[in-house]
Amino acid sequence: MSMMASFSVAHGFDEFFGFHDWTVDYFSHRTYKGEPGLYENTTPVEREGYITELLTDRAVAFIDKQAANPFFLYVAYNAALPPAQPPDRPSDIRDQETWDSSTRQDYVKVVEALDAGIGRILDRLDDRKIAEDTLVIFSYDHGGRELSRTYPFFHGFATLWEGGLRVPCLLRWPKQLPAGRLSDQLAIHMDLTASILAATGVEPPRGRDLDGIRLFPILTGNELPVEREFFWRLSLRVRQQKAARRGRWKYIRDGGTDLLFDVVADSGERNDLVYTNPPVVKDLKQRLAAWEAEVDGSSPPHIDPLYTSPTRDIPGVHFADPGTFPGVHLADP
Repeated sequence: MSMMASFSVAHGFDEFFGFHDWTVDYFSHRTYKGEPGLYENTTPVEREGYITELLTDRAVAFIDKQAANPFFLYVAYNAALPPAQPPDRPSDIRDQETWDSSTRQDYVKVVEALDAGIGRILDRLDDRKIAEDTLVIFSYDHGGRELSRTYPFFHGFATLWEGGLRVPCLLRWPKQLPAGRLSDQLAIHMDLTASILAATGVEPPRGRDLDGIRLFPILTGNELPVEREFFWRLSLRVRQQKAARRGRWKYIRDGGTDLLFDVVADSGERNDLVYTNPPVVKDLKQRLAAWEAEVDGSSPPHIDPLYTSPTRDIPGVHFADPGTFPGVHLADP
């Protein structure tokens, strides 16, 4: 995919402000390689300020501009990603040698700034009196990285253990969804696509089958939760993993080792049950093999070369779809 084809405005968005690398310095807005990283649509720009606050400013301004009309606003902060610079040290500009030098205390301040930015967005919806009929989704695209704490889950980012797969997902839609309700429904980000399309009355293109399900009938209590199965595969220079989840059972192959967990009773994946439940293992391995056979004819996954470069020993993979980048993505229906 060419650089121009990867810009958000080439994928249905009317406006874009943000960056097209996996992250940038929070103050200089330069990439890990030291290149300018901030863009207005397809044009590199220079702006002064803390990146979390700049993205929030643009999001709030867009709400002001579009409050009288339906809109879609995608705010993809890099907060919590390296270099995880706190907002109170603007002179702390990072280069390749200092990129990963943040502390846990720095990380906490970064997340607090993120929380404040989200609060400003929610406040603006209230100010414009459109909060009741606005669907707000808060989530993340992978498990915690180096400075986060994923307890009680095991491991984190760029693994198929629960600490790498489980992410928060909070939905607020006051006119449609009951407040404070927790759901045991197994869900995945692909469900958000199907749910948003259904909520807006939009049918997917003919011949395009969606992998996700509509969550809102389940979240409102109009439909019962459904049993599902999920499959994952991860191939990195430093790690080879596969996993399958069906109901309470999760099978994972880590390197050359097969393991089985009851992740409802044992979400921390500490009690391996592979030898006491061979029929379950056999079934999940067969289902995983069938899924792999089905997807192997499709395009290969997008892997960020940053994580496979021999010059950086930071394991991981860029899980975002090509064409989806951090920043403020703004679209009118």
